[in-house]
Amino acid sequence: SYVHEVCLLNLFSVSLPFTALFTVEAEQDSYYAELHSEIKMACRFSRMQSSELLTVIWQRIVPTPIEDVYRLERGLENNNFTNERFRGRAQLVKEDLLKFRAVLKLSQLQLNDSGMYRCIVKHQDVDYKQTKLTIWAPYTSVKKNIRRTGTEEVELSCQSQGFPLAKVVWRDGRLQSLMQGSRSTNETTSEGTWNITSRVTVHTNVISNYTCSFESENRDSQEATFRIPAIAVVAVIVIVAVTSLVLHRRRKGWLSWFLVLTFTLFCVSRTAYGVLCMEVHVYHNPL
Repeated sequence: SYVHEVCLLNLFSVSLPFTALFTVEAEQDSYYAELHSEIKMACRFSRMQSSELLTVIWQRIVPTPIEDVYRLERGLENNNFTNERFRGRAQLVKEDLLKFRAVLKLSQLQLNDSGMYRCIVKHQDVDYKQTKLTIWAPYTSVKKNIRRTGTEEVELSCQSQGFPLAKVVWRDGRLQSLMQGSRSTNETTSEGTWNITSRVTVHTNVISNYTCSFESENRDSQEATFRIPAIAVVAVIVIVAVTSLVLHRRRKGWLSWFLVLTFTLFCVSRTAYGVLCMEVHVYHNPL
């Protein structure tokens, strides 16, 4: 493979200065695609009478070492030099050759597919151009959790997964930053995405909304909001929840059903107490 690279580069250095009749142009300077999706990258080449003896080579040249992605030599596929990572995932859209386009279709995209790609086209003369591919993973819906840490304090936590590494921003209901009191941890998954968990501790004796936002450089963002009621209201909710569930367990009368139904409707409603109510409901549900 190394010998082929040297031969091709020598061929470029010899042939390109003497002719501009055959040229290759990249259709785009860069491409962006989502993890696990597919992408088509294309370069255009000069018109010719026949494409039967055409040679098209797609390579990933950055990061090094250079890897063969797809190779068509004099009209025939040659997989002898194709990197194992790209076998079965890289195809040339052959019908587009008649339109003087060398279109590489790359499927089941992985994060390590990102890099600089080179499109080489040779007929009687040879030319090439380069284009950049960037793979990203949108952040998943935020998983919220709330945990009591003291008489008048709770810990709020948010977790999401994506790529590239996102910054987690916490704000209260007045849009004031809570970044000084927040702490975030991150780890990479087997696919290379970032799994991020961020936490902040707040007081429950102040009614407010708290929002965590996952902000990445790809302008892909996810956020979630906690609604924290005053401690007195929380106490009432806990008492009603425990009482209704105990009654429901002991007997199946209309009163217990009415209390359970009322509490359930209260939990799913989008009131200021929805989050804490849901936490209590989930916690006591196994009873």
